[in-house]
Amino acid sequence: ANGYQVWRSPPNQPYFSPGNDGSTLLATVTGTGYAVTTGGGVGDVGANYTFLVRSLNCAGAASAPSNRVGEFDFELVETASSDQNWIALPLGAAGIADAGDLALAVEAGSSGAVTVSSVSRWNPVAQGFTTFFHFGGGVGFGDFAVSAHNAYLIEITDVGIGNSVVWSTVGDVPAIGSYAFTLYETASTDINWVMLPLHLDSVTMAGQLALHIEANASAGVSVNSVQTWNALAQGYTTFFHFGGGAGFGDFSVRPGYPYLVEVDVTTGGTVTWP
Repeated sequence: ANGYQVWRSPPNQPYFSPGNDGSTLLATVTGTGYAVTTGGGVGDVGANYTFLVRSLNCAGAASAPSNRVGEFDFELVETASSDQNWIALPLGAAGIADAGDLALAVEAGSSGAVTVSSVSRWNPVAQGFTTFFHFGGGVGFGDFAVSAHNAYLIEITDVGIGNSVVWSTVGDVPAIGSYAFTLYETASTDINWVMLPLHLDSVTMAGQLALHIEANASAGVSVNSVQTWNALAQGYTTFFHFGGGAGFGDFSVRPGYPYLVEVDVTTGGTVTWP
C-alpha cells in the first residue's frame, strides 16, 4: 500500500459507502495509525459515527472498504429517586465478556465520574431480571455473561442528583443480518427487550417497529406495545399498538438503542426477529 484513506460516515449511518451518502474523507496517511481527535462524535448522544479505511496502491487506486469500527454514546442520568438507565451493546466491543467487565467499561469510558452499582439483564423465559451487584473493580455478586446487540439495565451513583454523564463505547460494526432476537410468550407476561438493529434506520417510530417485527418475524406474532425507558422520569414511555401500526402514544426510536416489546405469538412460544 502506498497510503490509506480514513473515511467517516454521516451521523447514524454505519453502512455508508465511502465517497457517497455524505461521507467524509478525514485524512490520507502513509502510516498505519490515525487518531480521530475532532469531528468523531464521541460524547454526542445524537450522532454516532462509523469509520473505515481504504488502502491506495502506487497508481492511486483504492481498495475495497476495510472492516468498520463505530462509536456509540449513551447518556446516564442520576435522579433524586432511582438511577436506572437502559443501554445496549450495538458494537462488538472487545474485552466486555461479563457484567463485571461492562461495569468497568462504563466507569472508564464515561465523560465524568460514575460508579455502576448493578448490571441487570432481562430473562424473557422467567420474565424477571438476573442481576450482578457490583462492589467495585469489576468484582461483585451474581456475575453473568454479556454479549453484543443485547440490552442491559445499569444502576449508577456518584454522578450527582440531576446530573448525567455520557458513556462512549467503540467496537466493530456487525454485518447486516448477523444477529437476531428471540421473542418469547410465556404463561405470565410476554415482555422482551430488543435492540433496534443498526441497519434499520428507516424505522423511526415505535409504530413502525411494531409493524417491522410483525412483518419480519420467523412466524406469526402480534406486538401489543413498545416501550422505551425515560431515565429522567425514571419510568416508561409506552406506545399501545392497536394493529397496522396504529395506536396510542407513538414515539421516535433509533437504531442501536434498547426497547421493550410485549408480544403475542400466534403459534408456539417463540419467534425470531428480524
